[in-house]
Amino acid sequence: MEVTLEESGIASLVNQASNYLMNDSVPGLSGSLHPNIAPYGETFKCKDGKPVVLAIGNNFHFEKMCRLLKATQIAENPNYSDNQNRLKNRPQLAEELKAAFAKMNRTEIMDAMIAENVPVGAIKTLEEVFAEQTAKDMILESEMEGRKTRRVSGVGFRLS
Repeated sequence: MEVTLEESGIASLVNQASNYLMNDSVPGLSGSLHPNIAPYGETFKCKDGKPVVLAIGNNFHFEKMCRLLKATQIAENPNYSDNQNRLKNRPQLAEELKAAFAKMNRTEIMDAMIAENVPVGAIKTLEEVFAEQTAKDMILESEMEGRKTRRVSGVGFRLS
């Protein structure tokens, strides 16, 4: 099997590429935002200042998220009734969600969302990442030229 970095990068453009190839739509800068789904890629700070990122791809998850955030009025707003409306009203939706996320701590949000299978991720600092056992298990220690070194394994998979 062979794959190039360039081919991987082009393949990751699947949504933007489809919009371009089908409609000659050249997107502006959008960071992590999904071009066709909202809220997907949006990041929000929680009450404790810690950020999360959303991957809400359907109405079911959107309504669950709003319920868990104790913000059912957002899900009931006709401007957000479906993905097409959420895309059209993305900036206003983001402002309303920003206020909802700011009322709860990240741990509380993550625990509730994970328990209900709502796709959300915690955006962590390196300190937070390396406080967890998975990351600790990937640390390689050795001595090089008389100096103790520490680095993370460049292999993120194992053969079983």
